[in-house]
Amino acid sequence: MDAVASGCLLTVLGTWDVSAPGEHPATAYWLSLAGVVPGMQISLAVFLAVIAVLGLTMAMARARGRRLEAQRQVIRKLFALGEEVLAAGSPEELVRQIRAVLPALLGATGLRLYLYNRSAHTLEEIGTDGASRPAVIPVDRARGLVPGAVAACFRNQTLLSVPDARQSPFLEHPGEADRARALLLAPMTAQHEVRGVLEISDARRRREFGPDERMMVQHIANQAGIALRLMEEQRVREQLSRTERMAAAGQLLSSVAAELRGPVNAIVRLTDAFLYNRHGPLTEEEMRTIAVEAERAKNILERLVSFIQPDRTEARPVDLRSLLVQMLEFRRPHCATRGIEIHEQLGVEPVWVLGSRGQLERVFLNLLMHAEQALADAFEKRMSVSLSVLAHRALVEITYTAGGPQASTGAERGDTSVLIEGVIRGIVQSHGGETRLVRLGSVGSRMEVELPLAPERSGVRPGLLGERFAPRLSTVLLVEPDSGARSRLMSLLSSRGYRVVPATGAEQGAELAQRIRFDLVFCSSQLPGLNWLDFFRTVQRRVQAFVLVTPAFDPELARQLPEGGIHVLARPIVEIELERLLLALESTVETGPAAPPPK
Repeated sequence: MDAVASGCLLTVLGTWDVSAPGEHPATAYWLSLAGVVPGMQISLAVFLAVIAVLGLTMAMARARGRRLEAQRQVIRKLFALGEEVLAAGSPEELVRQIRAVLPALLGATGLRLYLYNRSAHTLEEIGTDGASRPAVIPVDRARGLVPGAVAACFRNQTLLSVPDARQSPFLEHPGEADRARALLLAPMTAQHEVRGVLEISDARRRREFGPDERMMVQHIANQAGIALRLMEEQRVREQLSRTERMAAAGQLLSSVAAELRGPVNAIVRLTDAFLYNRHGPLTEEEMRTIAVEAERAKNILERLVSFIQPDRTEARPVDLRSLLVQMLEFRRPHCATRGIEIHEQLGVEPVWVLGSRGQLERVFLNLLMHAEQALADAFEKRMSVSLSVLAHRALVEITYTAGGPQASTGAERGDTSVLIEGVIRGIVQSHGGETRLVRLGSVGSRMEVELPLAPERSGVRPGLLGERFAPRLSTVLLVEPDSGARSRLMSLLSSRGYRVVPATGAEQGAELAQRIRFDLVFCSSQLPGLNWLDFFRTVQRRVQAFVLVTPAFDPELARQLPEGGIHVLARPIVEIELERLLLALESTVETGPAAPPPK
């Protein structure tokens, strides 16, 4: 612009004598800018005209700068609004966000949003202030200025502008134009599907919305359509998650009812016999049976409550091996009725992770039940559960393989992809772990759960009787041929800090006792080959205590055993009785004679 002004000055040279420029210091500067040389003649009027041109140029430059800054402010607000719209949690919040920004940017007076209802085939207004009733517009039978324009915009799936409502073909009554003199309607489109209509109205005057304004409204409408689609997908995911939880809870309740039937029937049978068939007191064996069955029922109910109720306790060390043993013991009778063969490789050492025991129980119980469902129609039903420690992380693998002609059907019914990706993944990730689903072709799948190990912890552990175990008789030899009873007793001892080495027979136990020093021995009274009494005589000088595990309490056998030499523990094992026995054995460690080292 300075070059233009200089050119104008040179083209209007007049008769003013500038031969002595020193006499006019105020004009010397401007003349030098214009390239005027001494001796040239210009008039005062022309000079003032040039000054006016320069002032006008500077004013235009400032106006242009202000206009560009205003456009930048509009773009910033538009981008911020687009981000807020995508993060909206509900349609009402979406309307509030758009209404707070867009009308002011356009100079409009009103904004409404209509959401399409597929079932009723109507457009329903959302986000009203409560003073007026939300409008419901039938898509095929809309009548009136605003309803007709909104329905036409939705049906045609294109932006619609009504610059003068009084001349609109949708107008039926003149009073309708008082609410909106001008309208701009944009379809809210997401993935080629129209989810509603965004309405902009101006009640003050007729106006023609410009191309930039139309583009701005359509952009925000499309952002709103995408946000509505995301909200719908979130609702579907939540509904699916609730359905999965309800299905799992229903299956759990069914299995719990079947598990409770046995102990409850036993208790009812004994109490009925006591009340109606005789008048004498219950025998010790009958009282013990009632206590055992009542404890079984209590444990089943506690497991059910821990599954249903949310666990808000703080993270604590959990023995993952003990937890898996208990879960397998809980599901083993149900699997046996279905003909499912279970193989477990859980090791003998406790594996400690940090977290919530109730939540971890829910995870593995869901996975086990899902594997059972996958094997429901299979010809050969095999499931294996393994636990290993790799790089300071515990890895649990649940593999189910279904052989035979119906294997693929069972695998399809037991599809665990949704389960792994949903609730279970959330629980495991909250414990710092990961979940994976590995397909094994048409014969099954492998579900993997990986959890970080807990930090090094103290050996002091709480017990049922209020004591805290810090075992001195820490190494235990367990001789038990029955795998179920062996797993149960190993779990109870490991949870109290004992290191348990299992053996399936007396010969294997005697060989282990020759190589390893054991503090305690738990031995079944029913052994193949070498009987328990000969085994006791073999190891009695190498251990500090010997516990005989019998099928039931036998008072006659207890009286015949040497006092202080052999302790008796009856099956089924009651946890509190085992704890009393362990506390009694631990109390004799300091006063009792030290066991000689193995020869």
